[in-house]
Amino acid sequence: MTRPFTGRHMAIIIISFFAVIIAVNLTMAYFARSSWTGLVVKNSYVASQSFNRDAEIARQQQALGWQMTLNVKREAVQFTVLDRDNQAMTGLRIRAVLQRPTDEAGDQHLKLQESGAGIYRTDAVIGGGVWVADITAEKSDTELVRFVQRIFVK
Repeated sequence: MTRPFTGRHMAIIIISFFAVIIAVNLTMAYFARSSWTGLVVKNSYVASQSFNRDAEIARQQQALGWQMTLNVKREAVQFTVLDRDNQAMTGLRIRAVLQRPTDEAGDQHLKLQESGAGIYRTDAVIGGGVWVADITAEKSDTELVRFVQRIFVK
């Protein structure tokens, strides 16, 4: 003999359904809040005001024709710079900032030293995972190139 389906059974089903939905939403909200600050720029209005200037700087950098290659391993960062004629660029001042795309806590500020013709490197302990490398290479006050690349360190 089967028991009849009553309003009590329906109430239990509806309450259980919404309890699962609410539990999943709260879990997702917790992980979203605890894993990313949500900060892309400190002040979006100020960032928007420099867009045209930044675009012009990018065009000037592209006109220089520098070719840059980044190689990051757990124990070292190496950056190679060639000019438009594939000649090694020497005597540059290279600064690098390695930052996690989701967190500011592990940012690393590095100065790379020339270790060969057009090769700049530094020893640094780099944790595994995804990083954003923001590198500035300066030859003079007028020749400054910014290189940004997302990388994955094993």
